[in-house]
Amino acid sequence: MHRLLRRQLKKYLGVEDEVPAALQSFLAAVDAAYVDFDSDRAMLERSLELSSKELSDAHDEAKQARQRLIDAIESTSEGFAFYDAEDRLELCNTRYRELLHPGGEITIEPGMTFEAIIRGTVERGLIEDAASDPEAWIQQRLARHRDSGEPQLQHRKDGRWIQINERRITGGGGVAVYSDLTELKESEQRAASANRLILDSIRYASRIQSAILPGKDALTRASRDHFLIWEPRDVVGGDFFWFHPAQGGYAVIVGDCTGHGVPGAFMTLIACSMLDRILQTLPLDQPSRVLGALHRGLQVLLGQDHSEGETDDGLEAGVCFVSEAERQVVFSGARFSLWQANGGAVDEIKGDKAGIGYRRFAHDMTFTDVPLELGNGSAFYLTTDGLIDQVGGARRLAFGKRRFSAFLAEQRGRPMAEQAAALTEVLAAYQGDEPRRDDLTVLGFTPRAGR
Repeated sequence: MHRLLRRQLKKYLGVEDEVPAALQSFLAAVDAAYVDFDSDRAMLERSLELSSKELSDAHDEAKQARQRLIDAIESTSEGFAFYDAEDRLELCNTRYRELLHPGGEITIEPGMTFEAIIRGTVERGLIEDAASDPEAWIQQRLARHRDSGEPQLQHRKDGRWIQINERRITGGGGVAVYSDLTELKESEQRAASANRLILDSIRYASRIQSAILPGKDALTRASRDHFLIWEPRDVVGGDFFWFHPAQGGYAVIVGDCTGHGVPGAFMTLIACSMLDRILQTLPLDQPSRVLGALHRGLQVLLGQDHSEGETDDGLEAGVCFVSEAERQVVFSGARFSLWQANGGAVDEIKGDKAGIGYRRFAHDMTFTDVPLELGNGSAFYLTTDGLIDQVGGARRLAFGKRRFSAFLAEQRGRPMAEQAAALTEVLAAYQGDEPRRDDLTVLGFTPRAGR
């Protein structure tokens, strides 16, 4: 028992020695209670010491975690900010301040509302997009901030382009990530400018290509009826057609050069220029000689007149010489066919299997002339493979020669303009959603001598 309590009890009982035996059990119980109390007090004091240390450790860990977070967002090249549930700035990095206010014109500190920060930015004229109506822009910006969705691109007065990504978080508040996309945007603008220049050049090249090709009225004067569908896949293309009047008749030519777009267009300019010279010197009643001369000329011009080399470009073409006096058409083709509709029949007259100008064909290659009589109402058709090879239909197959022949049989006797409109409609329906594969040229004509 505690000593002070024993002395007080002896004094109260008036004894100097031991407490009477009758009270010994009581004293033992009191002693035991004090022992328990001392033990519990010691345990409580120890618990308090431990709780205090744990609390201190937890505080230190939280402080270290916050510092790590600050260090992490400071190390990034993006601007980062965290706003609390009341839309007040809780935390941000230096980059965020720089992207909002370059040069530190406005002090941005924790506790500031998002609206106050935005208004300060607009008041200093830093937002190009807000120049015309600042208040309307602010309200729109606040609405997008509250209802975060797709990233937004902001144009600044100093020419910078800032992309803003904002997300709301569970429990209120939100985070914002600001990225400087000025370099990327300027690259896009330079690319767009370059693309416009290229497109302008290609459109001008299209005008040149169209000007070089013969006018449609030339065949109108020479034939009884005709149609011409000439549709480059791109702005310019590798298909061409040619008309050349001669004594006793005229020559009609359709060609398909390697490639399409600009490379194909260059080839058409080369081919047409060379054809014009050849047609001035050779007799047109033997179109095979025209193809042979064109083949040799292209091989030499393109450096493909020997077996080795990197390029192997050329063209396919069909040439028809129409002799009104002799009432015949002489055809020669280089991997090219002619269709003749005569009476109720449609016949395909196939050309030679050799192309023009390609390295793989012999320099002295010759071609074949096929004479055809002009019957009453005979019509002739030349087409590039842009029609024949066009994929479409439910089974995604090529349009094909058989389908073209069937079309010509159905259209027999109709005016050429109506046939052209019908063919355009049939091809569009067959093509459906499939992309155009190649340039397209189809020429149909009825010679005057054919009636």
